[in-house]
Amino acid sequence: MADLFITALASVLLLASAAFYLLRKTTNRRKFNLPPSPPSLPLIGNLFQMSKLPYRSLRTLAKTYGPLMMVKLGSIPYVIVSSADAIQELTDKDHDVIFSGRPQWKSSDALFGGSTDIIFSSYGEYWRQMKKICMVEVLSQRRVNQFRYIREQEVEHLVGILKDASKNKTAVDLSEAISTLTNTVISRAAFGKTYNNQPMADGVSNGEKNFVPLLRRAVDILAQFCFQDSFPILGWVDALTGFDSKVRKVSREVNDFLDTVINDHKKKRVVVVAEEDDSHDGPDHDHPERLQADIVDILLRVQKERELEFNFTDANIKATLLDMFAGGTDTIATTLEWVMSELVRHPTIMKKAQEEVRRIVLTGGSERKSGIDEADIHRMEYLKCVVKETLRLHAPAPVSLRKTSEDVKLGGFDIPEGTMVMINLWAVMRDPEIWEQPESFVPERFLAEPLDFKGQTGKFVPFGAGRRLCPGMTLALVEVELVAANLLRWFDWELPEGAVDLDMSEINSVVVRRETPLSLVPVLNSA
Repeated sequence: MADLFITALASVLLLASAAFYLLRKTTNRRKFNLPPSPPSLPLIGNLFQMSKLPYRSLRTLAKTYGPLMMVKLGSIPYVIVSSADAIQELTDKDHDVIFSGRPQWKSSDALFGGSTDIIFSSYGEYWRQMKKICMVEVLSQRRVNQFRYIREQEVEHLVGILKDASKNKTAVDLSEAISTLTNTVISRAAFGKTYNNQPMADGVSNGEKNFVPLLRRAVDILAQFCFQDSFPILGWVDALTGFDSKVRKVSREVNDFLDTVINDHKKKRVVVVAEEDDSHDGPDHDHPERLQADIVDILLRVQKERELEFNFTDANIKATLLDMFAGGTDTIATTLEWVMSELVRHPTIMKKAQEEVRRIVLTGGSERKSGIDEADIHRMEYLKCVVKETLRLHAPAPVSLRKTSEDVKLGGFDIPEGTMVMINLWAVMRDPEIWEQPESFVPERFLAEPLDFKGQTGKFVPFGAGRRLCPGMTLALVEVELVAANLLRWFDWELPEGAVDLDMSEINSVVVRRETPLSLVPVLNSA
């Protein structure tokens, strides 16, 4: 009887949703000059036209309906932006504020304390204050430099593992090795230590012994389908599918763990290195009682000392820490995977990059602990071009999501208040109208046109553009370039025995990863 009632209720709601959809579509068409739309179906809209890689499907539709089009993903209308000119207009001084909102998702609300982090929070004074805290206290160039010793130590450890594997010409799972490195670096910077092999909080219900799998489950759940986000009127179905309970469980476990970390930091006595001492880098070996401040320490100091226009709570600290992990692990790891994948597929380009790295290291003076000083990387122009070209073809986040705060015009079309806007960064960076040989891996293009990462031209936007430009960009680039330089300095790279080509298939989650792990054979360079 209960099943019959649920089925009948679902049918009524589906019919009501379809009627509401058709009525609103007719009304909107009469009121606004909306962007063109591909044909859609009641209720599901254009979801039937989406593949597992929706940014590719949206580019295909844009070829027919234009660089500004409106699609329905479920019952939610989205304006799809697929041109550099539209990005420039969207982020100019007259439009940027209006397009700086963010959609609110059920999973982000649960994991990030009501979307109170930098990535998902709505645009406004709270977001500006939180961004200021992050940019001044956590992600500044000075802070990035402060944690250099962690990056160098972990890269040295990775190189040691790869040297051992090279003795037997053994293929290594480079995807896993890089992922371990990025997780360890951010764990040490954020928490002061890793939790890879240590028991977690007693409150963690499923007995996780490692924060990394928990983090991955938390990040992956952000990419899972949720009825409420696409069909608000059917949000109750998430309880039937088990999505709600899954989100609550992961959220509870993440919060229990971070609560334990924060409480441990509150209890310990830390003499934080003076903030004005820019020359300090790494632990103070002459004064061991002066422990290096990690990110939790820094945020707790902000909570205690800084005068803010809002109450900076432990929940805000936890949301900020999750942002650090979400933006500082998988995005960096997947970029490095694609860097090495493209270089293995293009031996001539790899050789050119290796020659530059090895020449600069050999003429750089004394032997260094990690093999390469970060200061030397500033001289590696071709390596930087390789990273840029990788990000052009394989941006970790292929789309950027916004939400309008008022009615606005874009490209001559009316965009109503509250409209979701999806910028197809992937399509723009492969646009044949602005890129020569857009599908080819050609790092030299950035020698001829040295575009920066701020997205001001609208054509090179791997970190987005405007006010919502990724705040962790500097941190990500420093780590990617350091790891890539060391992999090229110490090793030549070969495919495993029997492999004739490299599978470049993608899988779309929160970031666009390789579908299969990257397995390569490191050959130690004797030079």
